[in-house]
Amino acid sequence: MIPADDAHLPLHVVQVGLDDTIFQTAAPSDTRERQVAYGRALAALAPGARMTFVSATRRRAAAAFTIENVTFRPMPWSRWRRWTGLAPVLDGIHRDCPISVVATQMADEDAWAALRFGRRAGVPVVGQVHVDIFSPWLLREKGWLRWPIRWLRRQLGGWVVRRLDGVRVVSQTVADAMAARRMNADVRVLPVPIIMGAAEPSAPLRPRV
Repeated sequence: MIPADDAHLPLHVVQVGLDDTIFQTAAPSDTRERQVAYGRALAALAPGARMTFVSATRRRAAAAFTIENVTFRPMPWSRWRRWTGLAPVLDGIHRDCPISVVATQMADEDAWAALRFGRRAGVPVVGQVHVDIFSPWLLREKGWLRWPIRWLRRQLGGWVVRRLDGVRVVSQTVADAMAARRMNADVRVLPVPIIMGAAEPSAPLRPRV
């Protein structure tokens, strides 16, 4: 997926997400720790590789920082910023350190904006689909305005998925549905792991008298 002209450059993976807990300082962030672990795994496979994680956030104090080979970059959040603000952010990152591939954690506004950047810069873009976008239940939401928004987002998701250089889905069912519709030639199944901590011991139940 890396353009031939950039094959000699260090691998630089940019991820785009919405989990701004990476910028919180009062408590640990699972997302931040997970991205750092991804960065270590990436460096083990490709020495010198680095990652950048871009996340929309409402935290006014959020600032960019780096842990090991992973840089976390905030993008001020707004509904329209995801449409108009992401591509310029990616342009700036690309100027500082050429991007090898962009991976978006959703196949909606972020992926659309990333595709704009990718087509202009010649950078491949891959996306993730965490839900069954073909399920009719996605459209069943209360509120007269929510249904058309859901419908439009599903149409956008279908348009984007067909144009991504690769798609990661969380179940074989979604992969099979995409294959049947010929939505993308490169669909990979990678379930989201669920990590459960040890349960705290509870007091024994006592029968009521």
